[in-house]
Amino acid sequence: MIARIGRRLFGSTLLGCTAALLLAFDGHHFVHSRTGLLDLFVMFWALAAFGALLIDRDRTRLRLARHLADGEPERLRRRVPSARLPGFGPWLGLRPWRFVAAVCLGLCAGTKWSGLFFLAVFGLMTVLWDLGARRAVGVRRWVVGGLLKDGLPAFLVMVPTAVAVYLASWTGWFATRGGWDRQWGRSTRASGSGSCPTRCAACGTTTRRCTTSTSRCTRRTRTRRTRGRG
Repeated sequence: MIARIGRRLFGSTLLGCTAALLLAFDGHHFVHSRTGLLDLFVMFWALAAFGALLIDRDRTRLRLARHLADGEPERLRRRVPSARLPGFGPWLGLRPWRFVAAVCLGLCAGTKWSGLFFLAVFGLMTVLWDLGARRAVGVRRWVVGGLLKDGLPAFLVMVPTAVAVYLASWTGWFATRGGWDRQWGRSTRASGSGSCPTRCAACGTTTRRCTTSTSRCTRRTRTRRTRGRG
């Protein structure tokens, strides 16, 4: 993925292969790939999402260029400057690679909550790419057009999809009773330990954990009442 993404990003096969070669011999990546940590999987899905958005960017720019080329004869007849597209610009249609990126980001967040930062940053990045593309082809109202025709669809596609994939990744935990810490609340109430608020039966105080036994609480309560009467 590094080689393909680098080749598409820099437009050079040499730079893409160089990036992949550097990653293959990177000590930090070498150690993490052989360690039982979640960070490597977070980076895998984040990199896959970036690659999908990169493909979406290139296809979007190609569609805008085609719209500009198809409308050139009409603008010449109307004597409209060729460097401008009227209004908000064209709608760019369905964008499946943006959906693929949302799936990858949902899996990234499902691996570790730090994947949510990638969702926010990549969402802004893809909209800024679209704004820059509309401005480059000469759309008159490129800011409003980009926000309405690119930004809003990006939010409606990426955020719900990522949330749905995140919840789906926890299906096994929700559907079974043997998941890690699945019965934590019930076991905590049964043992009387943990961080759940509990009420002492003798003194009636509500604490995180009663550190004294019931008999000692009973004796203390009786002593306080006796002193109060005295």
